[in-house]
Amino acid sequence: MIFAFGCTEFDHKVHNIITKQSVLVPSKHQNKISEGLVDGCYGIVAINEKQSFKDTFSFNLYNIDKTLWKRIIFSADSNSVPHVVPYALKCENFVMMFRCTAVGDGFYKVITDENKKTEKLISVREKFLVFEKWPQHILKHAFAVDFSTSYNPLRSDTTGGAKRLRFNNNQNFHPVEIKGYWLKVKDDNEKGGWVRWRNEKGELLVTVFYLC
Repeated sequence: MIFAFGCTEFDHKVHNIITKQSVLVPSKHQNKISEGLVDGCYGIVAINEKQSFKDTFSFNLYNIDKTLWKRIIFSADSNSVPHVVPYALKCENFVMMFRCTAVGDGFYKVITDENKKTEKLISVREKFLVFEKWPQHILKHAFAVDFSTSYNPLRSDTTGGAKRLRFNNNQNFHPVEIKGYWLKVKDDNEKGGWVRWRNEKGELLVTVFYLC
């Protein structure tokens, strides 16, 4: 599926990538999130909004052998971040997100270049970045979602045979709540229902808009 920045500003195709090499030394934290694998990733490493900084901060990226690769500088005044092509990036809005393919041994393994599928490590102690499971990430960061009315229609409740609901295509649907594989949404008039945000295969079923 697709994650996008806004109504017309940006879109980014998500690729379903998972390999044996994507797994680090298992940890208790990894076991807790393993059931949340979606599109080959455990979640997203994003900017930690609880940390105070002005327009610039820096963080370290490590090679897979845990040696330092580069110190990355993020600036809200820039259109890009040197050396990385994140999953989502909009510096002026403090949006920078890396897909996380593994967690363990004190590090997050993330895709630092979505074009080349390059993977590096980020320390779990990095104060300016934070790991978010998929449900948490969608509810926290998504302005709105889109979905296919043919194979993922809006329904009245979380049962597959529930009544299909009619809706206005011109409305935005905002995430409200997640129960299992189901996402509750509401439109601009506070009307809504439930759609599936993922399936049993771990595929993302919604398009997410970060900004509008």
